[in-house]
Amino acid sequence: MAVRRKDQFFSDTAKFKETPQYREMINATETKIAGGKSIEVLNQEKQQLETDKQAKKIDEAEYKKKMSEINHSRQIRKCVDKYVQNSSTTQESIGDEYVKQRANGKTEQGWKETHENIQKKFDNLADNVKQRPDVQANFQKQLNDASANIDMAKEARLEINSQLGKDWVNETRNLYTVKDNYERNEDFIWHVTNDNTKSSIEEIWGVSDYRQATVNDVQIFKDLDTNTIDDMNCIINSCGKNTAEVVNLAKRIAEDQNCHMKADNAREFGHVINAVRQASGHVGSMNYDQIRNEINTMYKSAEQAVLHDNQVQFLSMNSAAVHAYKHKEEFGGNTTTSDYLTNVRDNLIKPQNTNGGVYTQDGSGISTNYHLTESGRYRFGTVRTDSNGGNPYIKTMHVRSEAGVGQQPPINITHTANPGSGNTTASTAPPQNNSLGGFTSTLSWLGSAFC
Repeated sequence: MAVRRKDQFFSDTAKFKETPQYREMINATETKIAGGKSIEVLNQEKQQLETDKQAKKIDEAEYKKKMSEINHSRQIRKCVDKYVQNSSTTQESIGDEYVKQRANGKTEQGWKETHENIQKKFDNLADNVKQRPDVQANFQKQLNDASANIDMAKEARLEINSQLGKDWVNETRNLYTVKDNYERNEDFIWHVTNDNTKSSIEEIWGVSDYRQATVNDVQIFKDLDTNTIDDMNCIINSCGKNTAEVVNLAKRIAEDQNCHMKADNAREFGHVINAVRQASGHVGSMNYDQIRNEINTMYKSAEQAVLHDNQVQFLSMNSAAVHAYKHKEEFGGNTTTSDYLTNVRDNLIKPQNTNGGVYTQDGSGISTNYHLTESGRYRFGTVRTDSNGGNPYIKTMHVRSEAGVGQQPPINITHTANPGSGNTTASTAPPQNNSLGGFTSTLSWLGSAFC
């Protein structure tokens, strides 16, 4: 790669070597603002508040006041998270968003204008109307409320600005910006992905520590490894704006005795999330019964497939079902789940179709790439093994568009045997290429070599 690009790479990474871990810092900040209370305690207080309201132990005004106090720390957390992770935001835009949450829907300027309009409206009244005590009392209350909201807005502005101005917040924001310029899996930005994934789990499950999140009373995230964090990050991000809804529905599916697809670890739960996404797209809604029935059909089709002798398989039935459901029609409209898991595999995953591979994020395994061009379509597959080439399983098989032909993955590792033979030889020499593609390939090599 070009010397200038290499120098830039190391220069960019060196800037963040002293950056504190964002997740630890923001968690501590949130807890401090909440008076030392964890999110679990705050959720319990919310439930009690709802109960008291239903029992008419408190009125609406007291309910709103206490709920605002409970939501305080979480509102700050979400706004700081948004500022850090989205480079298109500004301190002003995030500040406005937070102020509106704390000051009843308006910024300080908005409430000043409201105050002025109330005063003008009163001034324009006829003198005999102005003299009425009830009119004076009503307008004075409106003016007092507007003034109180102006004060709340000012206080909220100072509060959010003090958080957004902290060095560790802006250093992490800058790191997110740099992250967009390099490949997602590189080691130097790994703690960003790591923090982001764990924080997402904590927010969706409503816990202060991601390891406490459960599915069917099992702490499936308790022992997250690097590769699973990477997988979960991709899956959660792919859910888009409906992340919480999709994940919560997947949790319900995995805990449903009438659903065949189960999850006793994070990787399998990731497959359930993908199953929900695919099934909901097929049925055209988030109707629970329809989605569950579709997932059961998806799972049963994979379960009934009769594999050929000595075939490399997907790691689990969940994985096989989800990948077959998603990709089988790419190989032809009449391709069945059984065809995908047998004939497609036999045709694609062959020694002569090997196209190199890369080490996994933590260096514990190798992902071997396979490619085959037929009828102008680029067919692609990946097999994962351990670092010695043993214990192979299929990660995916799919068809890329015609634009993918010729744009094949870089060969960073040379294999001298079939996956699973236990005799794989790997070379960690970086690609010799001064193009941008070569630069990207070298980043992959650097990330693998330094893990």
